[in-house]
Amino acid sequence: MGVVADEPKYPTQVVSREYERANALTTCPVCGGAAFGWLTLPDPSTNPTVGQLAEVDRVIDLCEECGAGVERGYGSVDAAAELREATVDGVAPNRASWQAWIGGDSWSRLFGWKGHLLFTPKAVARIETGRADAPKARTAPSYLAMWQTLINALTFNTNFASRVRSGELGPSKPGARGTAAFWVDAMVTVLASPLTGLAALVVESLALLFNRGGVIMTSSKR
Repeated sequence: MGVVADEPKYPTQVVSREYERANALTTCPVCGGAAFGWLTLPDPSTNPTVGQLAEVDRVIDLCEECGAGVERGYGSVDAAAELREATVDGVAPNRASWQAWIGGDSWSRLFGWKGHLLFTPKAVARIETGRADAPKARTAPSYLAMWQTLINALTFNTNFASRVRSGELGPSKPGARGTAAFWVDAMVTVLASPLTGLAALVVESLALLFNRGGVIMTSSKR
């Protein structure tokens, strides 16, 4: 008897773009591609939860085609308007950067993020030119964001240094993590800053060689 090849056990073994779009959790507003789960963003003002989503958590899906991050369940999104809002001084945070990859949900750019899209060089090029085959936008370094991302891996409070500097956190208002966590974070930030600062300089410079810098240069204006 001849050998009959087994049917794929899982539909992902032979996947068409049409199948992906039909079963996607979210549809990307930039390119129409299928987007699936990437990470969740807990509200920093609430106590941490373990193994479950809190009601205030935001879920971010990742587009399989252009790489953009899309907030799940928000509904219709104007990609061009989102890019204009995300652009400050000619640059927007890069979802495809090394710092985003290293940090995950601790990526410093995610704290205080109020948009509904996270852009990549491919997504920005598509929005600005209207062409799917447009060359990717160029990136630029963001050393401070890389440093803060590395520090976030060591602290209880996300973006501890910048929040202390802005007055959001302090000895009299230590935040949801508590007083002990505040002082631990203060000590860790001071002690780890020299080494993480050097690491941020090296890693972000290398990332730029591969067009994976922390920010994307755009032509959009608010």
